[in-house]
Amino acid sequence: MSEVIRISESTYKRLEALARGFDTPGNVIDRLLDYYMQNHKNTVRGKEEKVHKSRFSILPPINPKMSIIKRVRLPRGAKTTSKAFYRPILKALIDLGGKSNAHEVLIRVEEEMKGILNEVDYQSLPANPNEHRWVNTAKWARKDMTMMKPPLLKPNSAKKIWEITETGRKFLSE
Repeated sequence: MSEVIRISESTYKRLEALARGFDTPGNVIDRLLDYYMQNHKNTVRGKEEKVHKSRFSILPPINPKMSIIKRVRLPRGAKTTSKAFYRPILKALIDLGGKSNAHEVLIRVEEEMKGILNEVDYQSLPANPNEHRWVNTAKWARKDMTMMKPPLLKPNSAKKIWEITETGRKFLSE
């Protein structure tokens, strides 16, 4: 049974910041609850216990010594290449009228690439746990397509707006 829970805009923004890819607020809350239950097994319900300095934080405070992320390169071929995203991005933009915000494009790209994206693509990035690897790769593909000569996507579009060029349309039709 689902119940409607009303939350403040600031709480929603905090949930949004913890989302991975296209998570729902419910999924984020479930992950937070799972984390809390795993790491606070000794907390007795109804008994007030100071677990963290902030009463608003379920997650532990960030340890400054742990903030440096150890970068480990993926083996070649482990994730989908950025070039594999060119056609799905261009197709999504055509379907959306030639221009759209990044979020809408990425929703369509994911749908188009369901059979291509693998387990590694759906992993969170070490540097940004709120973003799936494939989303980052798609953004790099977009960047590549704006830097081509001639570009497939408009390089000077408004922030978070992706727009196809005539060259991009020709590339897709070939």
